[in-house]
Order: sequence, then C-alpha cells, then structure tokens
Amino acid sequence: MPYLEVVHHADPPAPTLWGRVQHAIRSYALGPLSLKDRELSRKLGWGGAATSAGVVVTEEAAWAVPAWRRGVLAIAGDVGTLPLFIHKRLAGGGKERDLGHPLYPLLHDAANHEMSATSFREAMVAGAVVHGNAYAEIERDGASRPVALWPLQPDQVAIVRDAGRLRYRVAGASGQSVDFDPRDILHLRGPSGDGLIGYSALDQARPALGLMIAAEKFAATFFANGSTFGGVLRHPGVLKDAGVKTLRDSIDAVHKGPDKAHKFLILEEGMEFVRTGTDPEDSQLLGIREFQVREVARILGVAPSRLADTSGISFATSEQESLAYFQSCIRPWLVRFEQELNLKLLSATDRRTFNIEHSSDAILRADATTRAAVMVSLVAAGISTVNEARSLDNLPPVAGGDVPRAPLNAGALPGARPSTVENVA
Repeated sequence: MPYLEVVHHADPPAPTLWGRVQHAIRSYALGPLSLKDRELSRKLGWGGAATSAGVVVTEEAAWAVPAWRRGVLAIAGDVGTLPLFIHKRLAGGGKERDLGHPLYPLLHDAANHEMSATSFREAMVAGAVVHGNAYAEIERDGASRPVALWPLQPDQVAIVRDAGRLRYRVAGASGQSVDFDPRDILHLRGPSGDGLIGYSALDQARPALGLMIAAEKFAATFFANGSTFGGVLRHPGVLKDAGVKTLRDSIDAVHKGPDKAHKFLILEEGMEFVRTGTDPEDSQLLGIREFQVREVARILGVAPSRLADTSGISFATSEQESLAYFQSCIRPWLVRFEQELNLKLLSATDRRTFNIEHSSDAILRADATTRAAVMVSLVAAGISTVNEARSLDNLPPVAGGDVPRAPLNAGALPGARPSTVENVA
C-alpha cells in the first residue's frame, strides 16, 4: 500500500478550542472531510466563480459539457493507451526493448494491485490536462526500487519549500499532511510559466465553457417552454395576486412543455399579448454552439474532428490533421511523461543504459496501402529488416528475417574509382 497510508508521524499539537468547535461542526455536517476535499467543495458550491455568461463552471459542470469531456478523454486515451517500453542502449549503437527489466510490469501491466498501467496513465494525463498537474506517490521496496504507483488527487497536493528544499505536501484523509521528497512523487505537469506548476486548462476554459453551458440551458428552456418565448400579458384593469397566480398556472398547464407546443392562447377580459425575447435564429444560438466546440479544441490543442466536428474535413485532409494533432498535442504530453518517468523511476546510473519511451506507431500508422508501401521501401533499402517490419503488425519472425537487405544497384561497381574533375583556371 502507499507510503502515505502506513507511515505514522508524531502527534500534532493539541487543537485550540475554536479548532475543536470547527472540526465538530464540519464533521457533523459533512463527515470527515479536509478543506481540500472535492466533496467539501461540491457541497459548499465552491470550485469556480461565475463567468461573464452568468454560469459557475465547476469541474463537475465542465465534465457535463460534451466537447470538453470528449477532448480531455481523447488526449488521455491517446497518450494512456500507447505502448510504453524500457529500451536498453546497445554498445555498438541503437537500442532494444528490455522486457525483463524490473520496471516493465509496472509500466506495461499494472501500476499497483488496484489499477492497470493503462488506467493509471489515462488518469494521470486527464488530471494534468484539466488541472495542469497530476501526481502519484512512488511506493518503493527496501532497496529503494519502485514497486507501485498510486495516483493522488491534484487538490490534495501542495508544493512547498522547507529550509530551501522542495517538498510535496499531501493532505491525508484524516486531515493530517505528509511531506514527500520530490523523488517519491511522480509529477506530470502541463505547460508552465515557472517550470514547477502547470497551467490549468479548466481555469483558462471557464469563460468558453460558461458560454456553452448557458447556450445549452437557453436551448433547453426554449424547448421546455413549447419552443416559444415568454411575453407580457397586458390587462386593461388591475389583477390581484390571486388572479395573477391563477392566470399563470392556467397558462403553464396548457402551454408549458414540448408536448404542449403551438397551442392557441385564449385571452379574455381585453388582455393583450406582447412578445418579448429573441428567438434562437436571431440570437445565433446554433452558430455560438458550433463556434464554442472549436474554442474548446483550441484550448485543449486537439483537432476539431476529435470533438466530432468534421466540418471542412475531407478524406484528403484527415491524415494531415491527425499528423498535426499528434505533433502539436500528443507528442508534447508523451515527452513530458517520458522525462518524468525516466527522472523519478530510474536511478542516475540506470539512465545511462536504459530509457523509458512510448511507441507512437499506433497513432502514426497510416492506411494499409500506404503503410505496406513504406515498409517495402524501408526493407528494400536495408533500413529495416523483414522481422522488424513484421513485428510492427504483431506477426511472428521468419527464418532469415533478421538480415538487412541491400539493393543490388546501390553497391560500388567492381574496379570503379572516384572520378576527378580538373579545375581549369
């Protein structure tokens, strides 16, 4: 189990009277929650200020936006499902996969006894994309070798400096905090201004997400009210409160809801209906919702087609878009993850020989015809062997397939000498 759960520190100072009162009130109302717990933020309505659209965008509200959810899961899935290998540098140059390395099961099979390696990496990338930072505790054995990786909630981790040294302060379930050395915390961070704390994409996306949520509520209210907008009923006399309530209830009973749309409104006693509001067409509702999908794509750095926005995309451009998506979005996350894994899981001595690296062939793989043509060219030119090409498609090796081939017309002719050209002044 993670170190955080088994280590015991000296008893903290006795709380003050006010501290005991606060703890009693919080425990009675909310249960054993710390101030950094997400459940506490959810129950108290914390987690985000109102945007210019008048909507408070919490993390839970953001996950309810389909474009945001799809974009985050696309990045997490594309990074987390890529094969991750440990390569050993060869003395004569090049490298080979070391499937017998002690870290291989941790990175390829299971991060801990509760999570697969893929689930762990997806969770880490999703947290880093949304919050800018994702953390995991590195559990080590008696020889200081990593044996398990335990993800931590980003809002439970604070980076502090103690006597000039960087420490990771993690809040436990009991409210106590434990300080960790940086070597024992895997920290996947996004783009950062200081190189230490990553920028939160959620914070940057709140205005755009607020507008998307407001547009969604606007559309839902429009259909809930029978695809019509409210207005003013002008009465020649004066209605008392009871009369206003009766009139409002009778109208709602007949007209409110999509199944009661477009029924006639019967006015009595000389009343006149004056329409107010703007219909969806005049307010550019559809255009706003389509534009905001692309706005989310820009914030996350994903291709719009990954968010199911295929406008302007054809079969001729889809491959180039996928390549651009990998180069500008996925590859930076791969490099960040690889460098953090190499730094924290491998010792300085091991890093001279071993390297943790993703295999991006699954993302860069083209269509079958193009892929076959490329592999034939590489094998014919002697760049790849037959068995190396077969391994990319999980095919078994064949006899003689490890010998590189060279085209016959690429060798030097017998007895040929380099030609010389005299420089005539």
